[in-house]
Amino acid sequence: MYINEGVRFEGIIKIYGNNNTIEIHKNCVIKGAKFWIEDDKNKIEMGSYSTVEENAEFATIEGCNIIIGEDCMISSEVTIRTGDSHSILNNEGIRINSSQNIKVGNHVWIGNKAVLTKGSLVSDNSIVGSGALVNKVFEIKNCIIAGVLAKVFKEQISWLRERI
Repeated sequence: MYINEGVRFEGIIKIYGNNNTIEIHKNCVIKGAKFWIEDDKNKIEMGSYSTVEENAEFATIEGCNIIIGEDCMISSEVTIRTGDSHSILNNEGIRINSSQNIKVGNHVWIGNKAVLTKGSLVSDNSIVGSGALVNKVFEIKNCIIAGVLAKVFKEQISWLRERI
């Protein structure tokens, strides 16, 4: 576990496995989050100056990564999970729900109760709306992603932490 200068962390960390990594870069503020890691060689990384509110959950399994960029703002009750925790099989008994990495770019605001599932990518300078279900790659930067299932609602935007 690597925790850099200026970090404030309140929360729960549960690790079941070996060779797992948690990196929290400088000046992050994490309030009441849960970091859950199962299996081996997983990673959760939080970029500098990012913030996480109450009851957010970061869960990674099966050697996957959750990478959060710099200056991100993650609201309360957000769930970010790299896998389904249980197997789904096709009719031949072959597993069809492998876990996948999740990446959130720099300066991304994730709204209250949003869910990011395996294989999700949110690009830089974007907003994920409250209650959104993000289950795919969004390569467009500077956009608002919202809905169930999430889609791009507006492009060419930016955001600030403070009201002006």
